[in-house]
Amino acid sequence: MIKNSCRFLCVVAMIFSIASCGNNSKNSPFKFDSNAPAKQVVVVTDFGRDVDDAQALAWLAGCKNINIAGIITTGDIPAPRAISAKLFLNLFGVNAPIAYPDSISLAKQTEYLKRTEIDGRSYELTLEHNLADLSQSAMIVNSKYFTKRSPSPSALLDSVCKKYPGEVTLLVLAPARDIFIDSTNYHLKEIVVQGLVSKQQTGESINDILVPDFGSYNFRSDSTAANAMLSMQDKVPFTFIGKGAAYASPITPRLGRKLEKRGFKYPVTKLGKDNLGAVTNFIKQDRELGLRSFLARDKKTFYKIFNISNSTPIGKAIGKMKIYNYPYDLLAAIYVSNPEVFKPTEIKLAKQTHKVVNSEQEIKDKKFLKYIIR
Repeated sequence: MIKNSCRFLCVVAMIFSIASCGNNSKNSPFKFDSNAPAKQVVVVTDFGRDVDDAQALAWLAGCKNINIAGIITTGDIPAPRAISAKLFLNLFGVNAPIAYPDSISLAKQTEYLKRTEIDGRSYELTLEHNLADLSQSAMIVNSKYFTKRSPSPSALLDSVCKKYPGEVTLLVLAPARDIFIDSTNYHLKEIVVQGLVSKQQTGESINDILVPDFGSYNFRSDSTAANAMLSMQDKVPFTFIGKGAAYASPITPRLGRKLEKRGFKYPVTKLGKDNLGAVTNFIKQDRELGLRSFLARDKKTFYKIFNISNSTPIGKAIGKMKIYNYPYDLLAAIYVSNPEVFKPTEIKLAKQTHKVVNSEQEIKDKKFLKYIIR
């Protein structure tokens, strides 16, 4: 009798578990249409600087509804970042054209590399070296995109827009340097930016204009590039993904550990074991080295952002973090692939309606990341 009761309870538990899984899937805000045409996306990234860039590219590269039509690397060391991004995307079988600005002085690049050293070497170069070992770099670095001088960022975006007129989403995850020098020919569908804006009052609200919020790193780092990009606001609809959205839906340590082991859960794409291992290893290394460099450079800001007690010794600070990371760039990438996950606030101006996602109220389910991390 007892055995039969135990068996009955086990069966009930299994049914409940299966039903719960089904409900979780059913309740997911993500809607994937395998028959929909692929979205053409050009990504502006400072890949390697923070782990959220790697998370964003990993998500987009595995989405069947996304075609990464081009990559533009920017920031302090754009050329090494171009190589790293190329190597990383190769793990997904993505062979997108790549460009980067050559206007960064060698002195500034050297200063940045020195400032971000860990154990005598810039952590981004360490990441690139490790990624090269994982990705069989000789085959990639000698590909047509590296044996030939890359086009300028503006030339790359212009060529993609001409190939897919009115279909291209520009996803801006880093300072948009040297892109909007002459933007008159860009025929974009939309621009999605990790960063925030404010409205400059003109007397009549409909004639207000958007100006950069320099509290956003991507705008603060290059104000000229930020203003040049926003000169497009009458021609192209923008969506701004603010850091408030990332603070409302952080990646928890539990989800972070899962991501390091199994990667994202895609509706279709399945990576081979070796490639998946390379992707997840890079994400783990990128996070660890990036956090160590950040902590060494600016302990005060690190403790503030990650809510670490001032009494915590610096050697234990990373271990005391209550989150894995804030997914700033990942949220912007998910907005591009699955905008239905969000409830953006509209900013209606005279010629365009723009959107903002910057709070928990503008996300349908603040725990939505659990549906895409295995």
